Amino acid sequence: MDISRRRIKLVKSSRLQGEPTRLFDQRTAEGFWDRFVRPGVVIDVGYKGAADSTPIFEEARGLDIDTPGYDGRNLPYENGSLGTIHASHLLEHIADYGYFLRECMRALEYDGTLILFVPLMDAYERRDTPPSSFNGDHRRFYTASRLLYEIESSIPRSTYRIIHLRERFRPADLCLPLEQHAEGPYEIECVIEKIRPDGVY
Repeated sequence: MDISRRRIKLVKSSRLQGEPTRLFDQRTAEGFWDRFVRPGVVIDVGYKGAADSTPIFEEARGLDIDTPGYDGRNLPYENGSLGTIHASHLLEHIADYGYFLRECMRALEYDGTLILFVPLMDAYERRDTPPSSFNGDHRRFYTASRLLYEIESSIPRSTYRIIHLRERFRPADLCLPLEQHAEGPYEIECVIEKIRPDGVY
């Protein structure tokens, strides 16, 4: 069967690395992937935490800065052609977050989902503004309200709904000295669904 018409198998890829590995199995056990990964093509944007990293699922397609046909800005997919976009610990690295969010919504099918994971400022950075003590490429720090503001200021309200928002953190990490790296988890997970203009939600 054509992958664009079915739901992919939600099997962790063999060389998944970095932040996506931290809670993958827990999310599987909780039914997170079953609930939020939609039928159709699944892409993992910014998946290369290391040179030999693979996208989150075995059947997902990876998209990173060195992917042929990708200019680092415009997703090389037609309007309404994707079931799910996964972006883990990527948004904080993107200068024009609004353009990225609009591109994702453009490329998603109706009822498709954008799954975002970003570091939780209070547990990871433990300061309000850059620079980060742990990643010099972090352009912004996130609380749930800051993430929602970026979404609300970037995407027309009539085109999406937030179907999941959760902070995952270890309370002890909130109290660590600024120079000590958090043990984790330390992230916000947010799932945005592209809605139909004639739908009722």
